[in-house]
Amino acid sequence: ELDLTAAHLNGLPSGIEGMNSLKTLVLNANSFDQLCQINAASFPSLRVLYIKGNMRKLDLGTRCLEKLENLQKLDLSHSDIEASDCCNLQLKNLRHLQHLNLSYNEPLGLEDQAFKECPQLELLDVAFTHLHVKAPHSPFQNLHLLRVLNLSHCLLDTSNQHLLAGLQDLRHLNLQGNSFQDGSISKTNLLQMVGSLEILILSSCNLLSIDQQAFHGLRNVNHLDLSHNSLTGDSMDTLSHLKGLYLNLASNNIRIIPPHLL
Repeated sequence: ELDLTAAHLNGLPSGIEGMNSLKTLVLNANSFDQLCQINAASFPSLRVLYIKGNMRKLDLGTRCLEKLENLQKLDLSHSDIEASDCCNLQLKNLRHLQHLNLSYNEPLGLEDQAFKECPQLELLDVAFTHLHVKAPHSPFQNLHLLRVLNLSHCLLDTSNQHLLAGLQDLRHLNLQGNSFQDGSISKTNLLQMVGSLEILILSSCNLLSIDQQAFHGLRNVNHLDLSHNSLTGDSMDTLSHLKGLYLNLASNNIRIIPPHLL
């Protein structure tokens, strides 16, 4: 492992030798302008790469990491990254990547199958990054192994019922801070595509109501966070089919919970 955090770096020289066995490289809080400036080809065995909190706006470039065929974990959070077409050319050849963190960045435009270069992804975190989904279909549809997806505060178009299509093994979904049309989750909604969910976070979504049938496809949910919304007791019947549930309803407008629901 090599940790060069806050080393005032704006590039790594090409042709570095003797790094064929390096597994973890930490380049947090440096000043790269473009991802290619780390000269990734010098570290062919890398499994983990952190470039978190870059001090300048980081351009992902094209194919900058394609020599890192063994990379499993990549953290590019807090680096002012912005891309209108993300992320296939930027993540070219990272077919063994399992964890990807793009949170706390600038707007990203996602095309159809935006992560088709990373079919092994198990965790994707894009919290606090405004996502422009350009296609009517899901940008995540080839991520059949994805288990954790953090889409909190992404300003999503939640009316797109196909947004989460293809995520057949998703267990943990965080939608905190995204709004739903008219403050309501209707009977037909984007959650119908992720029936394997166990943990669902819908806090701070400005929710006023939830249709009684909205969660009927979510029979495996055991952790549901609906806190910091404006829900009333009228929406509680939607939860009646869920068993063994951790339920957070803090900071809502619920005055009465019907005894039959308990």
